[in-house]
Amino acid sequence: MFTWQPFRLSLLGLLSAGVAGLLLTSCSESDESGHPALAEAVQLFEQARAAERTSFVTAAQLYRAALHKARSVHPASPSARRPTRPIADPVLIGPYTLGALQNAVIPSVTAKAEAERSPLACALFLAQRLPETVHRAQILEQIGLAYLELDQDDRAARATQLIGDSPHGANMLERLARRAIRAGRSEQGLRFARQIVTTHALFGVELLTDIALQHVRRGRYADALKVAHGAGRASSSAWVMSEIASRLTHPGQQATALAMLDQAAQLAQRVSHPPLKSLVLGQIGHAYVRLGHSDRALQTALNLQELRHRITLLVAITQAAVEAGEPERVSGLIQHLQASHEQPFLIARALTEIAEKHLELGLAEPARDVLSTAQHVAAAIDEQSQRARIIGRIALGHLEAGQTDTAHALVDTIQDPGQRLDARVQLALGQVEAGDVEAARRTAQTMTDQIRRAEIEESIVLSYLNRGELQQARQLAQAIRAPGQRAEALAHLARSYLEFGQIAPALHLAELLSGQPQRDEVVGRVVRAYLDEDAGQQALRQARTIQDPRLKAQAFSRIARSQARAGEFAAALRIAEAMTDQARQAEVVAQIGLEYFRAGRTDHGVSLIRSLQDSQPRASALGQLARYYARAGESQAAVQLVMAIRLPSQREAALRMVAEVHHQAGRYDQAVGVIQRMQAAPEKAELLAKVAADYTKQGAQEKAASLTVQALSIAKTRTNPASQAHTLAAVGLWQAKAEQRLGTQAQAILHDMIAEAVLR
Repeated sequence: MFTWQPFRLSLLGLLSAGVAGLLLTSCSESDESGHPALAEAVQLFEQARAAERTSFVTAAQLYRAALHKARSVHPASPSARRPTRPIADPVLIGPYTLGALQNAVIPSVTAKAEAERSPLACALFLAQRLPETVHRAQILEQIGLAYLELDQDDRAARATQLIGDSPHGANMLERLARRAIRAGRSEQGLRFARQIVTTHALFGVELLTDIALQHVRRGRYADALKVAHGAGRASSSAWVMSEIASRLTHPGQQATALAMLDQAAQLAQRVSHPPLKSLVLGQIGHAYVRLGHSDRALQTALNLQELRHRITLLVAITQAAVEAGEPERVSGLIQHLQASHEQPFLIARALTEIAEKHLELGLAEPARDVLSTAQHVAAAIDEQSQRARIIGRIALGHLEAGQTDTAHALVDTIQDPGQRLDARVQLALGQVEAGDVEAARRTAQTMTDQIRRAEIEESIVLSYLNRGELQQARQLAQAIRAPGQRAEALAHLARSYLEFGQIAPALHLAELLSGQPQRDEVVGRVVRAYLDEDAGQQALRQARTIQDPRLKAQAFSRIARSQARAGEFAAALRIAEAMTDQARQAEVVAQIGLEYFRAGRTDHGVSLIRSLQDSQPRASALGQLARYYARAGESQAAVQLVMAIRLPSQREAALRMVAEVHHQAGRYDQAVGVIQRMQAAPEKAELLAKVAADYTKQGAQEKAASLTVQALSIAKTRTNPASQAHTLAAVGLWQAKAEQRLGTQAQAILHDMIAEAVLR
């Protein structure tokens, strides 16, 4: 059945094609005859289209020439038969109007031409065509970082813009912001930081605040305020202003500092989030304290809604009054603290901190009064563990104030037996810390819990050891009844003997540790001490008594390496053969092989290492030998050793290491010879580019060009656009660092990669 719709569409298509053909023919015939320059423009356009197949750089030049030629055409002289029209958008150059040629074709081809000139730009061209994934963001970040390293911040910003709202983009914006501000481009830096605020609000505000605080630390207060206000958050501005005010400590700056703090306090009132508001106001209050304006600090504290911040600020104000010697003011502030009945635990803790400030200044009598007040407040704490914790701390304060009996009596008021014991132990440990070891021993002797008693006695042993009183430490350590603590104390004592070079007493203590895990650890240290004295046989005899497999292997390993370093290779190998831990044995044999090599017995060393079955020690040792040869410039010997490594990944790592040794030594030809053996594409391409960069600096342009072509060819053969872009970014960084001009062959490779990307 005949249907009109398909026929209509076909007819429209034919008519459109016919009209377009007539229009194009009309332009090319009538306009060319009236405007010879237009005919030349069309010819340049066709040449440009043809050039796109081989060079976008050439094509872009020809397109621009065609546009320039077409724009230069003026209306012809008036004709009686046919008026000539000026060249305007209806005129076509090929299928494009002049506007389309200028605004679409030329920018597109110019972007491709830019990518064709630079591997890094080509990487960016490919990366921006990748699908929106984390991998794309990572590659764009890599490209952006490369541009930053080249000090091309505008291009880095372009790559960052393409990343979008991901954390990688925020990371790049942060780097750009900090670089711009360091370089004195504050406005640009602020723009970057504000971009983060729009996508990652909290991170952006934190960044701006951090940048502002950096300015504060450098004394650049005007810049700091500008950045802080740029965050658009009252909390940020208020915080930075308080930091600035805290630093205006010179006599002539007091009025400025106070005015700034007052302004910060007003700003803080605009913060809507209550916890953040209290935090900022607390910071301002502490700044008032540091500047000596305690009245304003107190006013700020009393207006704080968050009790925790209010109490913290009141403590700071009170401690400042203690330091200033104002006892009446201290009493008044303590009354303010006691007026808060909601949290007796926080208040009692605050009072204890105030008492500790008195004790720190040697004011024992007022400290006792404050501690008594704290004790009264603590009685109102409902939660038993909190009350016990505070009472224990108050008791320590009384102990420091010289009221030992009061401290012990206070601890006895704790109802829970376990918590009471904890407090008593802390009291005894406080006595040890204060140097009253005998009092601590008496406290320990009153305890029936052997483990907690041993905890104190172990602390006393350590105190004796720190004072060099080894005999007292030994007597007490041996008297500890709890096996675990006794073993720890004896082990500490043995280590101290060894530090003084006394091996025999340490061994005696090791015998007392029989059956305890600490025994093997002590004997291992004894082995090391014997080796330090070149007493290998004694070390071996003790190592054989170790039961723990890991510690035993470590001891045998040390002995074998020590004997190998002394040239006693046969003895070292016998020890290695006796080891049961195969992995550790392989490591030891590899070390012996290296010692053979260092002793000049190269064949023995290499043969021994090659005989290993464990791949990791074998590869590590062969790599070390290869490094020795590479440093000596013996590339062939180094490569032979590397190629004996079995695992491909280990072999690649060793090849790279040898290549870099040659490269760092300036032996570029040898480095290239090693690189050519590598299989890992990205690493190989990057190393080739690094060497090419150095060839460029030396003026060896042909060698540089050849290596760059190889590196780009590797990038081209990568399996997907993402890996191509990743490899190009690594290559492009080194090419750009050396300011190396790409040759025709290199540009042709980039051209093909761009063309393939466009067709995907």
